[in-house]
Amino acid sequence: MNSGEILELQEFYFLGMRRSRSGKIQETLVGGQVYVKGSLSFTHIRLPAAMECKLERTIITKDSVPLWYMDLHGWCVKNDQNVLALRAFALEEAFERWKRHGAWLNGLGPMEFEMDGMRYRNRLDPHKSKSSKGFEWFGGDESIFCSATEINLPFHSEYRGGLLGHFSPPLVLAE
Repeated sequence: MNSGEILELQEFYFLGMRRSRSGKIQETLVGGQVYVKGSLSFTHIRLPAAMECKLERTIITKDSVPLWYMDLHGWCVKNDQNVLALRAFALEEAFERWKRHGAWLNGLGPMEFEMDGMRYRNRLDPHKSKSSKGFEWFGGDESIFCSATEINLPFHSEYRGGLLGHFSPPLVLAE
């Protein structure tokens, strides 16, 4: 996959996520959302989970062939709307930085910022990433916590994803 195709997928991911958060996307029967533009299709599925847990999967296909995915699992205490609003802001910041500088940032928020007494942190796991740009194969975690104490952790998620096919790392089976 060439760099132009990767940029096209990155832009399509951000457009799909924006539409998903704004509700301007077609709902599916399995609790997901679909956005289609030309031969590309963005599917974002929020799986039902116990209590305050989140399970999400995003898949981008071209001509019905899966090209890229991201899985995310985590929790948000009491589904706090202030915390979720801060995360939505982080996602929007990631899109803006991508547009201005081409910085992928795992498709999530900036590495770290503070706002309204809370701190957002997005950490790429270098052991789970194929490249420094983190689009081909990546993994990491994001957290939101109280800035003053850094103890209260109302939001945390772990994520992984990447291009499907020969770009993914080989499967290693335990003996």
